Formats: sequence, structure tokens, C-alpha cells
Amino acid sequence: MILSILLPFILIFVLNYFPKLTIHLIKLPDDNLQIILGAIGNLLYCLVGFVSTAVFGKSPGQKVAGISIVNKEGEKISLLQSIALYASFMFVSVLLTLGIGCLMILFRNDRRGLHNLMTQTYVRNDL
Repeated sequence: MILSILLPFILIFVLNYFPKLTIHLIKLPDDNLQIILGAIGNLLYCLVGFVSTAVFGKSPGQKVAGISIVNKEGEKISLLQSIALYASFMFVSVLLTLGIGCLMILFRNDRRGLHNLMTQTYVRNDL
């Protein structure tokens, strides 16, 4: 469960900061390249996250943790609902509430965070 929370942040770090470190080590002159590579890293993270959640019902980190995301009927969520889930996770559960929206999963029996409540999604244990 904790791995499924940490894996996306590790992925963001690697995709966002590794290109920046590489640019500084190689001493590439163009600062715009650093911004472009960071944006590509964040875009890849989001695409992998919401596309895999819509298609397979789980992100790679959730697969490792043995959980999946379903709608009220217990079915895989749609692509639009997956995009809303990731957007609410990033902007509300992490940024606006300073992570408290994510910490809700530790204190709720149904393991739903603020982003799950907002998008009417549920966490299902696949193990």
C-alpha cells in the first residue's frame, strides 16, 4: 500500500530531475531544453497513470500493491474519470491540502483519499 503511494512520487522525481541533472553534468547550453524535458517527464507520468488506470483499472504502482480503482458499480473507470482522478490527486489531495487528502487513506476503512471521494471512485483489494 505504501509502495503504491511512493512509486508515483519516485517516478516524478526520476522523470523530472534526472534530465535536469544530466543537462547540468553535460553542460548543455539551452535552459529551454531543461524545461521541455521536465514537461515531457511530467506528461509521461500523467499519461502512464491515467491511461493505465482507465485501460487496466490500476497504475503500475497500484499493480505492485495489489489494488485497483473501480467506479460505484465495481467496474473499471472511464478515461475521463481517470483524468479527473489524477487531476484531483495532484491539485487537491497533494497541493491544496498539502498531502492531507492523501493521508486520509490511512484513517479510512475503505482506503479512499480525498481524490477518490471527489471522483466517486473506490479502491479494491485484488490480493
